[in-house]
Amino acid sequence: MTEDWSELGHHGPKDRDRVGPGAVPRNIADTIHTEQFDVRNRWTNAVQFTAEITCAPDATYSVKLGLAVKWAVNARANLTDANLAGANLADANFAGAKIGTDTIDRVIAIAHRLDGYAFAAFKLDTGAVKIKAGCRYFTPAEFREHVAQSYPDTPKAVETLSIIEHIERMASLFSEEKS
Repeated sequence: MTEDWSELGHHGPKDRDRVGPGAVPRNIADTIHTEQFDVRNRWTNAVQFTAEITCAPDATYSVKLGLAVKWAVNARANLTDANLAGANLADANFAGAKIGTDTIDRVIAIAHRLDGYAFAAFKLDTGAVKIKAGCRYFTPAEFREHVAQSYPDTPKAVETLSIIEHIERMASLFSEEKS
């Protein structure tokens, strides 16, 4: 039996005695299965890779997609242009994963604007910081320039720049941690 209940789409042993929808059965091993899960390219919708995941049959799409991404990172699959919208990536270890030609050292922060647009910030093995947001993949300085050119002096700009500042603060904390 696994101790990592979140990967199975359940919340943990505290849910074992609940009754009704979402309750964890007494013998969880009887309810998990292995399945092939396709992750598609965000632009062409073609299957980019197929992961073999183990989860509860009723696990949410986001849990299944998160498990597939974790499988891909371990398999060193290329995640460039993969459609990861909605993936549950809690506790994912991206060390060694690649985005394009960059190799990730660690995730610095994940944030969402109020419109749902997601930002994932990575420290690369070179020490540089890059932010993946939608089809954008920029350094913090490049992202600031993009905001200044694309939607200056808007509430969206204020919110985006606030997220970039947070990412830079988190990056500096991780830099201090290694010192």
